[in-house]
Amino acid sequence: MINIHLPLVRNLFDPILQAEFISFAQVAYNSCVDWFGVPNDEKRKFVLVWGHFDGCCRNRLVREYTIVIRREYQHPEQIMAATAHEMYHRVTMWRRGLTQCVWTDEMLAFLASQKLLVLHGMTDYARLRYETLREHHKMLSMDSLRKCVRKRVTFGRRGVVYPEGFGESVARVGVELEALVGWDAICRIVKHTAWNDWLVEIDAITIPAVAKLLSLG
Repeated sequence: MINIHLPLVRNLFDPILQAEFISFAQVAYNSCVDWFGVPNDEKRKFVLVWGHFDGCCRNRLVREYTIVIRREYQHPEQIMAATAHEMYHRVTMWRRGLTQCVWTDEMLAFLASQKLLVLHGMTDYARLRYETLREHHKMLSMDSLRKCVRKRVTFGRRGVVYPEGFGESVARVGVELEALVGWDAICRIVKHTAWNDWLVEIDAITIPAVAKLLSLG
């Protein structure tokens, strides 16, 4: 996610015109609203553009969101996974609470994108995507994840830079957490400002395992 104000961002990238990607983006938006709630600025439209990085930018000049998708992608599944990931950020960008933690926010974005891939017949790609991440040998501890911040490279080719192993680690934690609590409980994370408030809503029998996974003291 790129939480920045780019007044002329639409002049810096090429619009995505393919109907299948535009249609999927709308489906992704609707699904994220169903899962995570209606954004406060729901009337703001979004546009899809090709760029050098994936990102979600709020354009204050034209009062819309720009979803940037990396032009180097070779396969439709890659484009749709990125679109779903960034659409989560469009819907939840201005939420306050647990999603203000970078690792939590990116974990939920990954899980939302995986869910959308599966729901739209791309289960094999979703599985491959996760297995590829799991093969990464550098995994960060929860303490390290909590300290991670977004390093923005606004006009570079990478958009946002995270520490090595960050994406792989949040994906692993997210998949394990969903296996423990289920998708509905995952979606409720965005409504809370503290993990303890969220914990009281899940099955009591799973709380010890969840607390251990997330290193909640």
